[in-house]
Amino acid sequence: MAEVLQLSDIVKLTRLPAHTVRQWSIGRPYRIGATVRESSQRGVPKLFSSDDALKFTVAAQLTRDGFISGVIKEALHKFNAHAETVAITSGRVRWLNVVPFDLVGRAELEEKISVYILDLARLRDELKQRIAKRTEHQ
Repeated sequence: MAEVLQLSDIVKLTRLPAHTVRQWSIGRPYRIGATVRESSQRGVPKLFSSDDALKFTVAAQLTRDGFISGVIKEALHKFNAHAETVAITSGRVRWLNVVPFDLVGRAELEEKISVYILDLARLRDELKQRIAKRTEHQ
């Protein structure tokens, strides 16, 4: 069964400040919508999936790593929850199903360009572990 999460769960799982999660969920500066249930009514909570939580995690990591909002928006727009790796070269985002080490070797040897690599598989696994712990405590 897919996880159903509220904003407060996203805050705990991603370790982002509550105001950041709220702002990103309404499009400031990124739009990370609730895919389970989007709500505009007062008192009706938005419901997020674990893939939505992964989007928040990716946006947070890219922010911490110093990327400008345009690159982060592109990453979120092209989001692929099943990819293994996110590669950013010259501001262009690619979601790939290759292991990070294979990509780094190929980029250094063949293209001789600088490449940012985000191990999405590791981020996804860490998030799944936090979700499992959250489920155990309920």
